[in-house]
Amino acid sequence: MSITAYTDLLPSMRVRLPDCQDNMIEQALWLAGREFCVESEAYIQQLDAIDSVADQKEYTLTIPDQFDPIRVFEVRRRTEDEVTDGEKGTKIEPSEFDFHIETNILEFFTAPFQEVITDGLVVKLVLAPQEDEDDTELDFDWVRRYARYIKAGAFAHLFSMPKAPYFDAGEAAKWEMEFRKGAAYARREVKVNGTTRQMRIAGGSFL
Repeated sequence: MSITAYTDLLPSMRVRLPDCQDNMIEQALWLAGREFCVESEAYIQQLDAIDSVADQKEYTLTIPDQFDPIRVFEVRRRTEDEVTDGEKGTKIEPSEFDFHIETNILEFFTAPFQEVITDGLVVKLVLAPQEDEDDTELDFDWVRRYARYIKAGAFAHLFSMPKAPYFDAGEAAKWEMEFRKGAAYARREVKVNGTTRQMRIAGGSFL
């Protein structure tokens, strides 16, 4: 199924929630999508490569609009030849730097470069949509990959609303368990494969 927006998931959600307004379902999907990004740490984006500065220890990262950084996923340094050849470069271990999330500053304990190299520093971040930005454009190929779990999170939220006519604590608990299972699965796959793009989708679901 092609997914270009959360509204594309509405028909399958309405089957279980025929009395719920579409805008409520869409909001629940957005909240579940954001929470899935946070819980799974599976929404990873490579920033534009950064020019290195000789003997510089601190670099300010430019975070994509409408997103919050969760943590640094990977940092690599490249030589001029590696930049020219399009190679990945050498991974810098997490023990060699700190990421100050309040200021978006990546601080190295030892300067990683002794010369200026255009596009020498490559950084990947784990991201999540900002809480007050419900129109954030996620990569919907990524959303499609995890749609079953994001829908589960939305069901959990909607069925847990005490004043709603469809309130059902048992259903909410069931869907919450499915959501948590999916977040753990995605986190594990990222740890093993190093990127969400290499993941496969687990088969079978009661969605």
